[in-house]
Amino acid sequence: MGFYRYWGFLDYEGAIREFEAALRRQPSNSELLQAIGYVERRRGRWEESLGRFVEALRYDPRSGIRSFDVGDNYLSLHLFPEADHYLERAMTLTPDWANPYIYRAWLHVIWRGDLARARSFIAQGLARIEPGRFTPALQTGDRVSASLVTADSTFWPMLDRLSLATFAGDTVRYHLLKAEAAAFRRDGPAERAHGDSARALIERRLQARPDDPKMLATLALAYMHRRRHADAVRTGERAAALLPVESDAVSGPFILAYLARVYTTAGRYEQATAVLERLMATDSWVTPAELRVDPIWDPLREYAPFRRLAGGEMMSSLP
Repeated sequence: MGFYRYWGFLDYEGAIREFEAALRRQPSNSELLQAIGYVERRRGRWEESLGRFVEALRYDPRSGIRSFDVGDNYLSLHLFPEADHYLERAMTLTPDWANPYIYRAWLHVIWRGDLARARSFIAQGLARIEPGRFTPALQTGDRVSASLVTADSTFWPMLDRLSLATFAGDTVRYHLLKAEAAAFRRDGPAERAHGDSARALIERRLQARPDDPKMLATLALAYMHRRRHADAVRTGERAAALLPVESDAVSGPFILAYLARVYTTAGRYEQATAVLERLMATDSWVTPAELRVDPIWDPLREYAPFRRLAGGEMMSSLP
Protein backbone atom coordinates (compact mmCIF):
# COMPACT_ATOMS: atom_id res chain seq x y z
CA MET A 1 0.00 0.00 0.00
CA GLY A 2 2.87 2.34 0.72
CA PHE A 3 4.36 1.87 -2.74
CA TYR A 4 0.90 2.05 -4.31
CA ARG A 5 0.42 5.50 -2.81
CA TYR A 6 4.00 6.56 -3.53
CA TRP A 7 4.42 5.33 -7.10
CA GLY A 8 0.80 5.46 -8.20
CA PHE A 9 -0.23 8.87 -6.90
CA LEU A 10 2.85 10.65 -5.51
CA ASP A 11 0.90 10.65 -2.23
CA TYR A 12 3.91 11.11 0.01
CA GLU A 13 1.98 11.60 3.24
CA GLY A 14 -0.15 8.53 2.62
CA ALA A 15 2.88 6.44 1.72
CA ILE A 16 4.72 7.47 4.87
CA ARG A 17 1.70 6.50 6.99
CA GLU A 18 1.64 3.01 5.45
CA PHE A 19 5.39 2.48 5.79
CA GLU A 20 5.46 3.77 9.37
CA ALA A 21 2.57 1.45 10.30
CA ALA A 22 4.56 -1.50 8.98
CA LEU A 23 7.74 -0.26 10.66
CA ARG A 24 6.05 -0.30 14.06
CA ARG A 25 5.64 -4.05 13.60
CA GLN A 26 9.11 -4.59 12.13
CA PRO A 27 11.36 -1.81 13.50
CA SER A 28 14.59 -3.35 12.17
CA ASN A 29 13.33 -3.96 8.63
CA SER A 30 15.92 -2.25 6.43
CA GLU A 31 13.68 -2.34 3.35
CA LEU A 32 10.99 -0.35 5.16
CA LEU A 33 13.58 2.18 6.34
CA GLN A 34 14.86 2.42 2.78
CA ALA A 35 11.32 3.00 1.45
CA ILE A 36 10.71 5.82 3.94
CA GLY A 37 14.05 7.32 2.93
CA TYR A 38 12.98 7.32 -0.72
CA VAL A 39 9.73 9.12 0.03
CA GLU A 40 11.37 11.70 2.33
CA ARG A 41 13.90 12.41 -0.40
CA ARG A 42 11.19 12.96 -3.01
CA ARG A 43 9.58 15.63 -0.86
CA GLY A 44 12.89 17.41 -0.32
CA ARG A 45 13.48 16.28 3.26
CA TRP A 46 17.07 15.28 2.60
CA GLU A 47 18.30 15.12 6.18
CA GLU A 48 15.36 12.95 7.26
CA SER A 49 15.93 10.74 4.23
CA LEU A 50 19.62 10.38 5.00
CA GLY A 51 18.86 9.39 8.59
CA ARG A 52 16.60 6.57 7.38
CA PHE A 53 19.19 5.34 4.88
CA VAL A 54 21.93 5.36 7.52
CA GLU A 55 19.67 3.40 9.87
CA ALA A 56 18.88 0.89 7.12
CA LEU A 57 22.61 0.43 6.51
CA ARG A 58 23.16 -0.19 10.21
CA TYR A 59 20.75 -3.13 10.07
CA ASP A 60 22.13 -4.38 6.73
CA PRO A 61 25.82 -3.40 6.70
CA ARG A 62 26.91 -5.75 3.88
CA SER A 63 24.36 -4.41 1.42
CA GLY A 64 25.77 -2.53 -1.53
CA ILE A 65 22.33 -1.04 -2.17
CA ARG A 66 22.17 0.43 1.33
CA SER A 67 25.66 1.93 0.97
CA PHE A 68 24.71 3.28 -2.45
CA ASP A 69 21.59 4.98 -1.08
CA VAL A 70 23.62 6.75 1.61
CA GLY A 71 26.23 7.82 -0.96
CA ASP A 72 23.56 9.01 -3.39
CA ASN A 73 22.00 11.21 -0.71
CA TYR A 74 25.35 12.69 0.28
CA LEU A 75 25.97 13.42 -3.41
CA SER A 76 22.72 15.35 -3.75
CA LEU A 77 23.53 17.22 -0.55
CA HIS A 78 26.92 18.12 -2.07
CA LEU A 79 28.74 16.43 0.81
CA PHE A 80 31.24 15.01 -1.62
CA PRO A 81 33.89 13.26 0.55
CA GLU A 82 31.16 11.39 2.38
CA ALA A 83 29.48 10.47 -0.91
CA ASP A 84 32.78 9.19 -2.29
CA HIS A 85 33.30 6.94 0.75
CA TYR A 86 29.91 5.25 0.53
CA LEU A 87 29.89 4.92 -3.26
CA GLU A 88 33.33 3.32 -3.10
CA ARG A 89 31.98 0.95 -0.47
CA ALA A 90 29.04 0.10 -2.74
CA MET A 91 31.44 -0.66 -5.60
CA THR A 92 33.33 -3.06 -3.32
CA LEU A 93 30.23 -4.79 -2.00
CA THR A 94 28.48 -5.11 -5.39
CA PRO A 95 31.24 -5.16 -8.05
CA ASP A 96 28.83 -6.43 -10.74
CA TRP A 97 26.32 -3.55 -10.34
CA ALA A 98 26.78 -0.58 -12.68
CA ASN A 99 25.19 2.21 -10.65
CA PRO A 100 27.95 2.75 -8.06
CA TYR A 101 30.58 3.15 -10.81
CA ILE A 102 28.42 5.60 -12.74
CA TYR A 103 27.37 7.68 -9.76
CA ARG A 104 30.94 7.82 -8.44
CA ALA A 105 32.06 8.96 -11.88
CA TRP A 106 29.49 11.76 -11.90
CA LEU A 107 30.45 12.64 -8.32
CA HIS A 108 33.95 13.54 -9.49
CA VAL A 109 32.53 15.65 -12.32
CA ILE A 110 30.14 17.49 -10.01
CA TRP A 111 32.71 17.86 -7.23
CA ARG A 112 35.97 18.66 -9.02
CA GLY A 113 35.25 18.64 -12.74
CA ASP A 114 37.67 15.71 -13.03
CA LEU A 115 36.72 14.01 -16.29
CA ALA A 116 39.78 11.75 -16.34
CA ARG A 117 39.03 10.27 -12.93
CA ALA A 118 35.34 10.03 -13.74
CA ARG A 119 36.01 8.06 -16.90
CA SER A 120 38.39 5.77 -15.03
CA PHE A 121 35.43 4.60 -12.92
CA ILE A 122 33.41 4.00 -16.10
CA ALA A 123 36.29 1.93 -17.46
CA GLN A 124 36.47 -0.06 -14.21
CA GLY A 125 32.80 -0.85 -14.46
CA LEU A 126 33.04 -1.89 -18.10
CA ALA A 127 35.97 -4.18 -17.24
CA ARG A 128 33.75 -6.05 -14.78
CA ILE A 129 30.30 -5.82 -16.34
CA GLU A 130 29.18 -6.69 -19.86
CA PRO A 131 28.65 -3.48 -21.89
CA GLY A 132 25.10 -4.55 -22.71
CA ARG A 133 24.27 -4.61 -18.99
CA PHE A 134 26.41 -1.61 -18.03
CA THR A 135 25.31 0.94 -20.62
CA PRO A 136 21.57 0.96 -19.77
CA ALA A 137 22.52 2.21 -16.30
CA LEU A 138 24.16 5.27 -17.85
CA GLN A 139 20.61 6.58 -18.12
CA THR A 140 19.34 5.09 -14.87
CA GLY A 141 16.78 7.21 -13.09
CA ASP A 142 16.83 10.77 -14.39
CA ARG A 143 20.45 11.39 -15.31
CA VAL A 144 20.36 14.03 -18.04
CA SER A 145 23.13 12.62 -20.22
CA ALA A 146 25.46 9.68 -20.78
CA SER A 147 28.11 12.11 -22.02
CA LEU A 148 30.96 10.59 -19.99
CA VAL A 149 30.78 7.74 -22.49
CA THR A 150 29.07 9.15 -25.58
CA ALA A 151 31.47 12.11 -25.94
CA ASP A 152 34.66 10.10 -25.37
CA SER A 153 36.11 8.44 -28.48
CA THR A 154 37.73 5.81 -26.26
CA PHE A 155 34.30 4.28 -25.71
CA TRP A 156 32.98 4.61 -29.27
CA PRO A 157 34.10 1.12 -30.45
CA MET A 158 32.18 -0.38 -27.51
CA LEU A 159 29.09 1.67 -28.39
CA ASP A 160 29.39 0.62 -32.03
CA ARG A 161 29.20 -3.02 -30.97
CA LEU A 162 26.01 -2.47 -29.00
CA SER A 163 22.85 -3.63 -30.69
CA LEU A 164 19.25 -4.05 -29.70
CA ALA A 165 20.05 -7.72 -29.15
CA THR A 166 22.93 -7.02 -26.74
CA PHE A 167 21.47 -3.99 -24.94
CA ALA A 168 19.84 -5.33 -21.79
CA GLY A 169 17.55 -2.38 -21.23
CA ASP A 170 14.70 -0.32 -22.58
CA THR A 171 14.64 0.20 -26.36
CA VAL A 172 14.01 3.93 -25.99
CA ARG A 173 17.16 4.29 -23.89
CA TYR A 174 19.12 2.35 -26.50
CA HIS A 175 18.10 4.72 -29.28
CA LEU A 176 18.73 7.84 -27.17
CA LEU A 177 22.19 6.54 -26.21
CA LYS A 178 23.01 5.90 -29.87
CA ALA A 179 21.58 9.28 -30.89
CA GLU A 180 23.68 11.12 -28.31
CA ALA A 181 26.83 9.31 -29.39
CA ALA A 182 26.08 10.13 -33.02
CA ALA A 183 25.58 13.81 -32.10
CA PHE A 184 29.00 14.02 -30.48
CA ARG A 185 30.51 12.30 -33.53
CA ARG A 186 28.71 14.82 -35.75
CA ASP A 187 26.96 12.00 -37.58
CA GLY A 188 23.72 13.80 -38.36
CA PRO A 189 21.93 11.00 -40.25
CA ALA A 190 22.53 8.44 -37.47
CA GLU A 191 21.52 10.95 -34.79
CA ARG A 192 18.27 11.75 -36.55
CA ALA A 193 17.50 8.09 -37.29
CA HIS A 194 17.93 6.98 -33.68
CA GLY A 195 16.13 10.08 -32.42
CA ASP A 196 13.19 9.27 -34.67
CA SER A 197 13.10 5.66 -33.49
CA ALA A 198 12.97 6.85 -29.89
CA ARG A 199 10.27 9.38 -30.78
CA ALA A 200 8.02 6.77 -32.38
CA LEU A 201 8.30 4.45 -29.37
CA ILE A 202 7.63 7.20 -26.82
CA GLU A 203 4.69 8.70 -28.70
CA ARG A 204 3.10 5.25 -28.79
CA ARG A 205 3.50 4.86 -25.03
CA LEU A 206 2.16 8.34 -24.39
CA GLN A 207 -1.17 7.33 -25.88
CA ALA A 208 -1.85 5.48 -22.63
CA ARG A 209 -0.15 8.02 -20.33
CA PRO A 210 -0.29 11.42 -22.07
CA ASP A 211 0.61 13.41 -18.94
CA ASP A 212 3.59 11.37 -17.79
CA PRO A 213 6.24 14.07 -17.14
CA LYS A 214 9.25 11.76 -17.32
CA MET A 215 8.09 10.28 -20.60
CA LEU A 216 7.46 13.77 -21.98
CA ALA A 217 10.93 14.90 -20.91
CA THR A 218 12.40 11.91 -22.72
CA LEU A 219 10.31 12.73 -25.79
CA ALA A 220 11.76 16.24 -25.72
CA LEU A 221 15.24 14.72 -26.06
CA ALA A 222 14.07 12.54 -28.96
CA TYR A 223 12.68 15.62 -30.71
CA MET A 224 15.97 17.41 -29.98
CA HIS A 225 17.96 14.68 -31.73
CA ARG A 226 15.48 14.78 -34.61
CA ARG A 227 16.18 18.54 -34.82
CA ARG A 228 12.53 19.34 -34.19
CA HIS A 229 13.50 22.16 -31.85
CA ALA A 230 10.10 23.82 -31.46
CA ASP A 231 8.52 20.48 -30.52
CA ALA A 232 11.39 19.71 -28.15
CA VAL A 233 11.02 23.03 -26.32
CA ARG A 234 7.24 22.77 -26.09
CA THR A 235 7.39 19.21 -24.78
CA GLY A 236 10.21 19.90 -22.35
CA GLU A 237 8.41 22.91 -20.92
CA ARG A 238 5.25 20.85 -20.47
CA ALA A 239 7.18 18.12 -18.64
CA ALA A 240 8.74 20.67 -16.28
CA ALA A 241 5.33 22.21 -15.57
CA LEU A 242 3.80 18.81 -14.78
CA LEU A 243 6.52 17.83 -12.30
CA PRO A 244 8.04 20.93 -10.68
CA VAL A 245 10.90 20.68 -8.22
CA GLU A 246 8.49 21.59 -5.44
CA SER A 247 6.53 18.37 -6.12
CA ASP A 248 9.48 16.03 -6.61
CA ALA A 249 12.89 17.02 -5.27
CA VAL A 250 14.57 14.09 -7.04
CA SER A 251 13.13 13.95 -10.55
CA GLY A 252 12.08 17.61 -10.79
CA PRO A 253 15.65 18.95 -11.06
CA PHE A 254 16.61 16.40 -13.70
CA ILE A 255 13.57 17.24 -15.82
CA LEU A 256 14.66 20.88 -15.64
CA ALA A 257 18.14 19.80 -16.70
CA TYR A 258 16.60 18.05 -19.72
CA LEU A 259 14.87 21.34 -20.53
CA ALA A 260 18.13 23.26 -20.19
CA ARG A 261 19.73 20.88 -22.65
CA VAL A 262 16.86 21.28 -25.11
CA TYR A 263 17.11 25.07 -24.84
CA THR A 264 20.88 24.82 -25.42
CA THR A 265 20.55 22.72 -28.56
CA ALA A 266 17.79 24.99 -29.85
CA GLY A 267 20.08 28.01 -29.45
CA ARG A 268 18.02 29.54 -26.64
CA TYR A 269 21.04 30.29 -24.51
CA GLU A 270 19.42 32.86 -22.24
CA GLN A 271 16.66 30.44 -21.25
CA ALA A 272 19.12 27.57 -20.82
CA THR A 273 21.35 29.61 -18.54
CA ALA A 274 18.38 30.80 -16.48
CA VAL A 275 17.29 27.20 -15.89
CA LEU A 276 20.83 26.17 -14.95
CA GLU A 277 21.09 29.08 -12.52
CA ARG A 278 17.85 27.95 -10.91
CA LEU A 279 19.16 24.39 -10.66
CA MET A 280 22.30 25.56 -8.92
CA ALA A 281 20.09 26.87 -6.12
CA THR A 282 18.58 23.39 -5.57
CA ASP A 283 19.91 20.00 -4.45
CA SER A 284 20.72 19.10 -8.05
CA TRP A 285 23.72 17.69 -9.88
CA VAL A 286 24.42 21.06 -11.53
CA THR A 287 27.50 22.76 -10.09
CA PRO A 288 30.06 25.20 -11.52
CA ALA A 289 32.52 22.31 -11.90
CA GLU A 290 29.99 20.24 -13.87
CA LEU A 291 29.09 23.18 -16.10
CA ARG A 292 32.76 23.77 -16.92
CA VAL A 293 33.46 20.27 -18.24
CA ASP A 294 30.26 18.43 -19.20
CA PRO A 295 30.27 18.38 -23.02
CA ILE A 296 26.50 18.76 -23.30
CA TRP A 297 26.99 22.42 -22.39
CA ASP A 298 29.69 23.03 -25.03
CA PRO A 299 27.44 25.26 -27.18
CA LEU A 300 27.22 27.68 -24.23
CA ARG A 301 30.97 28.05 -23.70
CA GLU A 302 31.24 31.48 -25.32
CA TYR A 303 27.99 32.84 -23.89
CA ALA A 304 29.03 35.39 -21.26
CA PRO A 305 26.21 34.78 -18.71
CA PHE A 306 26.96 31.05 -18.80
CA ARG A 307 30.67 31.72 -18.31
CA ARG A 308 29.89 33.83 -15.25
CA LEU A 309 27.62 31.10 -13.91
CA ALA A 310 30.23 28.37 -14.37
CA GLY A 311 33.20 30.43 -13.26
CA GLY A 312 36.79 29.37 -13.83
CA GLU A 313 38.31 28.15 -17.04
CA MET A 314 36.02 26.77 -19.73
CA MET A 315 36.79 23.34 -21.14
CA SER A 316 35.43 21.57 -24.19
CA SER A 317 35.32 17.82 -23.81
CA LEU A 318 34.74 16.85 -27.42
CA PRO A 319 37.48 14.78 -29.07
